Amino acid sequence: MKEFLKPAIVLLAVCFVTVGIVSAVNDITKDRIAALEEEAKQEYMAKVLPAADSFETTVLNEKDAKFQATVLEVNKGSKGQEVEGCVYPVKTSGYGGDIVVVVGIDKSGAVSGVVVGDNNETPGVGREAAKPDFVNRFIGAREANLKVTKKGGNAANEIDALSGATVTSNALTRAVNAALNHYNEKGV
Repeated sequence: MKEFLKPAIVLLAVCFVTVGIVSAVNDITKDRIAALEEEAKQEYMAKVLPAADSFETTVLNEKDAKFQATVLEVNKGSKGQEVEGCVYPVKTSGYGGDIVVVVGIDKSGAVSGVVVGDNNETPGVGREAAKPDFVNRFIGAREANLKVTKKGGNAANEIDALSGATVTSNALTRAVNAALNHYNEKGV
């Protein structure tokens, strides 16, 4: 019995030391990680709603069953006292899991920008949706009636799917539709 007791005590001590070190590293880095996340969020918001220079955030976490997406928050963008529009981070499911899409809608009700955030889409295929060639297809949309097509996207509400990434194309389109739907129903 004694031959098992000594290794068990050593293992227990190693576990306690390891947990202590991990906890200390977490305490040291958590503020820096939060600051970097906030900095990235501000950059995304400035990119999709460039007319605004300050944002007021309201956390929502509202599920939009129609578009199978969750509107995480609304960030009302202003310049001085003038409201310039809203920025919506929206979470939806893509091919590789959840995708966060940041959608800017200007005060006229048109999409002013789209940025694809964290995602696990297929490199070289689904991740191509984050590039300007694809996300710029949403700019100017006003109604939550966008749909993905594989035929060239000639109508105003048609978004031409990325070749080999239809699931990702649909995910981004659902996210933009959810943001437009929220904006059109609730306004600024």
